[in-house]
Amino acid sequence: MIAKDTEIGLKNAKNIESIQSDCFEADVVIVGFGGAGAAAAIEAHDRGAKVLILESAPSHLPGGNTGCCAGFMIVPSSVSEGVAYYRAMAFGTVRDEKLIKTMAESIIAVPDWLNSLGIPTVVNARRIAGTFPTLPGSTVDQILVEGGGHVAFKRLAEQVKNRGIVVQYESPAEQLMQDPLTKEILGVVARKNGIDIKVKAKKGVILACGGYQNNQEMFNNFNYPGVHVHNLGTPYNTGVGIWMATAVGAKLWHMSNFELMNFAIKEPSELFNCSASLQYYPMSGSYIYVNKYGRRFVEESRRFGHYKGDIEACRFDHRNADFPNMPPYLIFDEIFRKKGPLVPKHSLPPQMISWLTVHKLYEWSEDNSIEVSKGWIKKADSIEELAGKLGIDTNGLCETVQKYNEDCQQGADVEFNRAPTSMSSIVSPPYYGTELCLNIINTHGGPVHNAAAQVIGINDEAIPRLYAAGELGSFFGHLYQGGSNFPEALAFGRIAGRNAAAESSCK
Repeated sequence: MIAKDTEIGLKNAKNIESIQSDCFEADVVIVGFGGAGAAAAIEAHDRGAKVLILESAPSHLPGGNTGCCAGFMIVPSSVSEGVAYYRAMAFGTVRDEKLIKTMAESIIAVPDWLNSLGIPTVVNARRIAGTFPTLPGSTVDQILVEGGGHVAFKRLAEQVKNRGIVVQYESPAEQLMQDPLTKEILGVVARKNGIDIKVKAKKGVILACGGYQNNQEMFNNFNYPGVHVHNLGTPYNTGVGIWMATAVGAKLWHMSNFELMNFAIKEPSELFNCSASLQYYPMSGSYIYVNKYGRRFVEESRRFGHYKGDIEACRFDHRNADFPNMPPYLIFDEIFRKKGPLVPKHSLPPQMISWLTVHKLYEWSEDNSIEVSKGWIKKADSIEELAGKLGIDTNGLCETVQKYNEDCQQGADVEFNRAPTSMSSIVSPPYYGTELCLNIINTHGGPVHNAAAQVIGINDEAIPRLYAAGELGSFFGHLYQGGSNFPEALAFGRIAGRNAAAESSCK
């Protein structure tokens, strides 16, 4: 029984308007309209629930990270192999065997579910080695939604619209409403048109609002203090779901697990509040990456991304209390400038899929000349002059370029073993350089959930009527298999949706 005067967890209570409208009441309230939120909405609706979605983004920018992912799904080749693989990748961070098995079973079912909705998938590669081939169960299938994740989300959004499900855009959730005695979740406080509104959930609330990839403070607290990052995906993943869940007693897990992509160019990334990411596949030619001391620190020809392997950039020198490789810089010459755009211009695989390209916030020039004129890329007639413009140690950069050019002539990178076929001497003026930043794909941390997608409290019991799906408390706590967050979001969105719809209605 809920006390009549219960007003728990409401911020600025005196300013909250009590709006008596069907628009702010539903059986199931979903926070976030990405892949997980869309899947949850479809499943809950199809089981007879009235559904309302709260989305912080405007109506022309929905989709979350699903809407700007590549659309690849890595699916276990069998349940038994999936169980073994997911258990091994977890490295003990997930000990719930029922959850591990559900992860395998539900992800395997995702392609057929998409097909049943009229969203075609194709088998891109069957029974291939996963990212970690030495782990048990690493044989996987690669399934593709043609056109990428933004096409998949567009079609999921059409399914949501066709069902008459209401989506309240520009309505960021702020807090959960919770009964103080039963601990049941009663609804959500959201911000709409400048006021706080109470959104009642008769059966349950599903948090599908992503991780904290666009929250610099949280990234610094949970990972590397002082290291600047920009996000490849949606700028609306700010970690609010984490604070909402902890405020009602949720346990957290996997907070320090995240995925990096190749470097991004800092200045336009700051301008557009999302990563101006360098080309996905390794570039070749007359270029190097250096640190502020003008020294190379990484083998440039390896593929960066979808794991924390870019850790060279984040190495901390304890003796000198310094991140010596932050910020990184890209150094190149005139020949390399003319080879093609540093940042992809399109949003179709195998090009880099990103928020910048999918939503056409900016189209990079073919030869990088416009970006030079904007000052995003610095230009100089000598390496010494370039070092001064970038604020890099002059002697260090000059010595590094000279050593690199000597290695090019010898046909071997003595220091980092870069592929000789990718190396060309930096000898054609003018010379160019640009400051880079870390480029984060997503984070995995958030509230712990069980196989039913129920959020688990600090007492190790499920918090009544609260569910989570997607990157907010993802399964992945240590290693991550690329191509898994997309199907994971759909799989656990479906689980959350049908279980929330099955709850009895609260009074």
